[in-house]
Amino acid sequence: MSRDLEINGLLTAPMRVGLALGLLATGLFAALPAAQATENGTTHYPVGVNTVGDGYMPLPGTLSWRNYTLVQWSGTLADDSGDEELPGYGLNAEVNAARFLYTFKQPIGPFHYSIGAVLTLVHNHLDIGPMSDQATGLDDMDFQNYLSWHSPDERLFIYSGLDIYAPTGRYDADDLANVGKNYWSFDPSINLTYHATDKLTLESAVYAEFNTKNSATRYQSGNSVDWDYAANYQPFVNRSPDDFAQHLAFGIQGYLLRQFSDDEQFGETVGPDGHRAEAFAIGPQVIYNTRFGGAALKWQHDFGVRNRAEGDTVWVQFAVPLLGTATHVGPHS
Repeated sequence: MSRDLEINGLLTAPMRVGLALGLLATGLFAALPAAQATENGTTHYPVGVNTVGDGYMPLPGTLSWRNYTLVQWSGTLADDSGDEELPGYGLNAEVNAARFLYTFKQPIGPFHYSIGAVLTLVHNHLDIGPMSDQATGLDDMDFQNYLSWHSPDERLFIYSGLDIYAPTGRYDADDLANVGKNYWSFDPSINLTYHATDKLTLESAVYAEFNTKNSATRYQSGNSVDWDYAANYQPFVNRSPDDFAQHLAFGIQGYLLRQFSDDEQFGETVGPDGHRAEAFAIGPQVIYNTRFGGAALKWQHDFGVRNRAEGDTVWVQFAVPLLGTATHVGPHS
């Protein structure tokens, strides 16, 4: 159902950029720490991560390593009006997440099945007025299952599935800052990459998150939906593969988060509005891709934040195949 993407040893357009971007395909991998005095406004899903090659899974028979490093800082915890809720609030977080994905060789009809897991190391430093705390350790584990498909002309790539976040990270209800969240989350998603032209690629990922109750605090974080988006442009795609500029792409990206059910504690709605979180972010990114992998650098700034931390995030992402090949897309013929 797919064709070989190599002609005389060169990747055909539009997949010169798409293949390596696919190695960077993010999808759900880990939780942003976002430790706060309360549990509202946080998500296991790292909003804004899916802005490069969203619709790609590893090639059949390939094990890939996708690594994500981020630095996040915030000086405002916004209330339901978007105003500062806690004077003296400050959050600084550093995260490194290693995501391992494997795609089975045997197709399931027109689809391929992939599994994955993410190991995430987190450091949080949280200030609230005169109080200060920090936490370092392994975050909650994310276990992933996906089915992927691409169109015969190899311009549209889609995968969909379920991520399960297990409460494996350290958590203490008496601590100001924590690594884990102490509850389960179940995140169905759909992710796509569309090569509109040889140079322009559109990315979209939609994740819903459904949470269980924190047994230590009896706090039920509301359910939410997030849309990550990007438009990436590769201006020099038709140059020689030996040309450095040929491998560069530039994009605009971000996310839109909205919580659609109330936070509850002890069976009661939290606050007058259920402490429903909202946020929008946008920023630039630059991507460098090769046949063997790729890397991306991006920045996101938050706007229109409600009931959650407002700040900035810088990401560094890279991907390489550990076992298998990076020269074909879709099933091997």
